[in-house]
Formats: sequence, C-alpha cells, structure tokens
Amino acid sequence: MDLLTSISLGSLFFVVGLVGIALALIGFPGTWLILLTGVIVEFVRPETFSWWTIGAGGLLAIAAEISEFAAGAVGAKKAGGSKRAIWMAVLGGMVGAIVGTFVIPIPIVGTIAGAAIGSGACAMLAEMTVDGSTIAGAGKVGGGAAIGRTLATVFKGCFAVALTVLMMVAAVIP
Repeated sequence: MDLLTSISLGSLFFVVGLVGIALALIGFPGTWLILLTGVIVEFVRPETFSWWTIGAGGLLAIAAEISEFAAGAVGAKKAGGSKRAIWMAVLGGMVGAIVGTFVIPIPIVGTIAGAAIGSGACAMLAEMTVDGSTIAGAGKVGGGAAIGRTLATVFKGCFAVALTVLMMVAAVIP
C-alpha cells in the first residue's frame, strides 16, 4: 500500500472515529460505526487490515456495549439494591438518555445527564417498592446507579477511542 493510501485511510478513521466517539458518548452505537467502517474497508481493500484486527475491534465494541448496559446495574447492586432496582437502573438509563437528549439541549451533556438521572431515579423508585426499604436506602441505591451509569459513558467513550486508535494505526502501518 502506498503512502497516500495509508494517509487517506488513517484520515478516514480519524474522522469516523471522532463521529463514533461522539455517538458513543451520547448513547448511540458509535463503536459499531467505527467497526463497520473497518469491515467495509477490509472488503474493498483486503490488504488494509488483517481479520485479527477486525476481530480485536469487534471485541472492543462488544466490551463497550457490555460496560454501558451493566454499569448502572452494578452501581445499584453495590449500593445494596434489589433485583428490581438493578433492572430498573438499566431501563431508566436507556429511557433517560433519550429524554435527556431532548430536555437538555446541550449536545452530549443532555444525554449523559438524562441517562444518569433516569438510571438513578428508576433504581430509587424501584427500591422504594421493596418491603422494609427506607428513603435513605433507596436514595443510596439510586445514587449508586447514577454514578455507575455516568462511569459507563466514560468507559464506552474510552473503548471508542481505543477502537479508533486501533483502526487508524492498522490502516497506516502495513
């Protein structure tokens, strides 16, 4: 592969990576966009990557999704939440991300805040329905879920950055 092609492909993954990272931070599948671009490039120019690179990218994308969905639940569980609160933390995070995007019109911030608030509020409300629960205990569970969901966004963004770097380096270095 010549130098111009390497630089062009590296630039492509830089741009796609920036878009993918932004999408990942607002709860969309940005890691999958980066990976899909890699798969398309591999089919069009088979000498660009090895399938091992695509496989490693797939593992990063899967890890990003798992961390995103699990972190709110882990936060609620660590705070002593019930199974109901754990499941509601996951559901609340997804719904909150969508609602936050429209309610708080600041790009990325609204989605992250909405996901954290939704995860925490739903976990707290679910925990309050458990016999013997207290408002303080439910608040602790909600806080744990909100912190977990916020950390999930950070983790997913880090996975998107790692995937972008992997694809850029693999595209530029033969």
